[in-house]
Amino acid sequence: MSTSVTTGRRARRNKLPRHLPPAQRTGRDRRLPSLWLGAMVILFAFALRTMNIRSVGDGNPYYTATVYSMVLSPGNLFFAAAEPGGSVSVDKPPLGFWVQALSTLLLGRSGFAVIWPQIAAGVVSVAVVNRLVRRHFGASAGLIAALALAALPVNVAVDRNNTVDGLLILSILLAAWAFLNATENESMRRRWSWLVAGAVLIGIGFNIKGLPALLPAPALFGLYLLGSSERVSRRLLQLLVAGVVAGAISLSWAVVLDATPADRRPYVGSSTTNSAVDLMIGYNGLARLFGILNVPATPAPAVPAGPAPAAPPPPRGGLPSDLDGGQPGLLRFFNIPLAKELTWLLPLGLSALGFIALRGRARLPLCAPQHAPQRAALLWGGWLITGLIVFSLAGFLHAHYVALLGPPLAALTGSSLAEMGRIYRTHRGTGWLLIELAGAWTLTAQWSILTQVFSAALIWIIALVIFVVALAALALRLWRATRISEVWERRALVGVAAALLILPITWGALTASEPQPDVHLPAAYAGDTTFGEKRRTLGQGPIGLANPVLLLLYLEPRTFDVEYVLAVPDANAGAPFVLGTRRPVLYIGGFLGTDPIIDGEGLQQMVAAGKLRYVWDAGGQLRRSRPDITAWLYQSCRVVPPEELRQAGAPNTPGSPLYECR
Repeated sequence: MSTSVTTGRRARRNKLPRHLPPAQRTGRDRRLPSLWLGAMVILFAFALRTMNIRSVGDGNPYYTATVYSMVLSPGNLFFAAAEPGGSVSVDKPPLGFWVQALSTLLLGRSGFAVIWPQIAAGVVSVAVVNRLVRRHFGASAGLIAALALAALPVNVAVDRNNTVDGLLILSILLAAWAFLNATENESMRRRWSWLVAGAVLIGIGFNIKGLPALLPAPALFGLYLLGSSERVSRRLLQLLVAGVVAGAISLSWAVVLDATPADRRPYVGSSTTNSAVDLMIGYNGLARLFGILNVPATPAPAVPAGPAPAAPPPPRGGLPSDLDGGQPGLLRFFNIPLAKELTWLLPLGLSALGFIALRGRARLPLCAPQHAPQRAALLWGGWLITGLIVFSLAGFLHAHYVALLGPPLAALTGSSLAEMGRIYRTHRGTGWLLIELAGAWTLTAQWSILTQVFSAALIWIIALVIFVVALAALALRLWRATRISEVWERRALVGVAAALLILPITWGALTASEPQPDVHLPAAYAGDTTFGEKRRTLGQGPIGLANPVLLLLYLEPRTFDVEYVLAVPDANAGAPFVLGTRRPVLYIGGFLGTDPIIDGEGLQQMVAAGKLRYVWDAGGQLRRSRPDITAWLYQSCRVVPPEELRQAGAPNTPGSPLYECR
């Protein structure tokens, strides 16, 4: 065998083209590392969303009970019934729960079945962000953006839960993709198609969670208005049509539900007028913005003395708003508890807008190929800044709401690092100064968060790692005497990126590995400071004052001949009974305990008709807020003695009387 043939085989076997300079590589050779790295980021995102998934259990019991109720009948499915009897609907639009119901039908009734759609949506969202950022800033920026979204703690938390935020985020990301295609496409017909598709996706997002789906809309519409090459009049007409389509899709289910007679459907849970439109715009929108969710309880009625709670019951999972989302204000995102969700990368993401502005003034419309970074800034920056303003000033905010800002922040993080590299290549001194300023701003914010949520030991360990990486990057920056130094300078930039990403990645992993996460209000790992301990103590509060599973030992053999297992004050108290029996449980006051679903006369009629026998006043809530029901219970029903409960294997329930009505 000749020497030349042997050398050729060895070259093929050793894949020598990989070691050629970038300019001499084929397109396929340049794409392979990016594809492999992209696959690794996707696997990393999947791992964070599935590791330790058993700790989540059934997820949020209220939503899981809703899904189990929906799969029982077409009516329950369409109207999103919160319990199998169909007395009240869930306090959200139905589309996200329809997806979970389909997953439940395919995978069986389990906690994983209702959580799996959010896991899948979260992983797909990472891939979409990679693709969209790569489009304008290159493969490296896309990979960094995807890694950032994969590890952002709040996005890890919501994608591991059955709240529908993950599905909402995916629908909005796909809408952003459609609006980008409409903006950058030269074909008028395709522009119309992409605009309509984007509008439909916004409407789909609205039917997943209501008004939050419209938060990125100004950025999407602004992108097309300022970035399309169409005439201004045509742009305005197209956006008007897109707005009409988005509005029609958004309100389609609500209009059908409101047109259905009230006696032929469930009461619309958490609405004030038994209206789905009122639910979406009021309770799930403006009421949260202005912080007017909490309805004052009715004073306790004057009734004969009887069992009453000796002290206020512990919270039934979750946290008060001031502990979960913090107090409104301009610094809300930089203070605990909200800072630990995604502020780790917020300074770096906002820096990207400044770096893009340094490219120079661009003339409108931003339709030329060289305006691609400005179009990206309009999309991601508009989305992020709008969300920061709204969530900073919102009167009522749960921490997991800010997961909607994860994609634009991740995209700007990747864009920021790409712009740093671009500026450095053209202006070494200025570029490195900007890198140092952005890095110092970001690391200072990360240090501030870390000192608020974690003990000193881990702070110093992580700080040492960051310091070593940053110091190595700075030393390599100063070494420029030889040709090899240019290679090491690029590696120094990678070191800077690693120093800035190590903390959010660590916190995302801590969030995924938390042994007892709050399934009611998913959020990032709370740390081990006083706040962290307080959140875990409150977030894991029992439901009511008795164990529903044990209480069922008494109820099930005594309710086989009636429709409802029992009636309870609200959905939080009743959801575990639905999970345990798959049977109707009457939520007297809906989710918050304030819905006018039924009164004392209605309960009396249900008892007389043989539909209901037991009423459980969990936590004494009925005694405090429903005088009509409480008066009837005292007059017409007996309190089941503790001895009788104990004989059946159920626990004694002081302060939470169980009434038997016949």
